[in-house]
Amino acid sequence: MTRERPPRSVYVVLPAYNEAGNVGAVLKALERTGVETGIQFHAIVVDDGSSDPTAEIVRKYKGRIPCTLLVHAFNRGLGATIRDGLLKAIEQADDGDVIVTMDADDTHTPGAIVDMVAKIDQ
Repeated sequence: MTRERPPRSVYVVLPAYNEAGNVGAVLKALERTGVETGIQFHAIVVDDGSSDPTAEIVRKYKGRIPCTLLVHAFNRGLGATIRDGLLKAIEQADDGDVIVTMDADDTHTPGAIVDMVAKIDQ
């Protein structure tokens, strides 16, 4: 007898510093990959004191993909940004959910996350 896994979410922590030109493409790719695979992605974008409209771009995607936006008033650096995103993901995730980090500069593909989730399921 095979036990079916309950539905789960994949929380994707995206540290972002002046990524207005890229973060929308990343969120769109997560949305598209979720539709194609049935995986429920939840983006957690941590805007690390950007001086561009990174946060405004993220807000535009809130209705399209589950998305949490954290904003640092000033640049705290990558370590603090990832830490804050991971802590928020832990706060929101259920026991069976998966948490990953990914760059917000559109250099990583969500397809890699799909492969990681498949490995976890094995």
